[in-house]
Amino acid sequence: MIEALLTRARRAHGARRVLVAHTGPGAAATATALVGESGSPLVDLGRGRGGTGGRAKRPVDLLVLVAVTAADLRAAVPRAERLPDATGFGIAVRSTAPRQSPPLPSPPGLGQWAGLLYSRTRRLPDEGWLWEFSFADPVEAALVLDAVARGLTGAGGGPAGPRRPALGTGW
Repeated sequence: MIEALLTRARRAHGARRVLVAHTGPGAAATATALVGESGSPLVDLGRGRGGTGGRAKRPVDLLVLVAVTAADLRAAVPRAERLPDATGFGIAVRSTAPRQSPPLPSPPGLGQWAGLLYSRTRRLPDEGWLWEFSFADPVEAALVLDAVARGLTGAGGGPAGPRRPALGTGW
């Protein structure tokens, strides 16, 4: 299914500049298979610290991340600062709770995703999840990965501050 995402994105969106990243034990094999003979760069987000080298200057058309667990994805968020911005994203987490409800991303506040054109969340056959995003303009990879990680863990998104009470809570 992840392979189909890459093929479809290349065909439908003209994704020529593709970057594949991975994190977690065993994710490298899937990511390497995705790269195949395409010559796309492969980045290991499971190594090293946060983005000390700075973000790449040239955006990519598609950034694909393969993570093994939600914890691996969460740990990769600070390291994602070194990834380039992208207009398309495919994020796969291969192993999650079997009966988990669809983990919808928790986007950042203040209109940072105003250019979102397409978003899709679907279950992978092996108890994982796959998220696809398409934006009108390049978006910072760390923001997108953080939104998906927050959706998986149930953490709220957006800036900290006063919140409206939920309906029926009475406060």
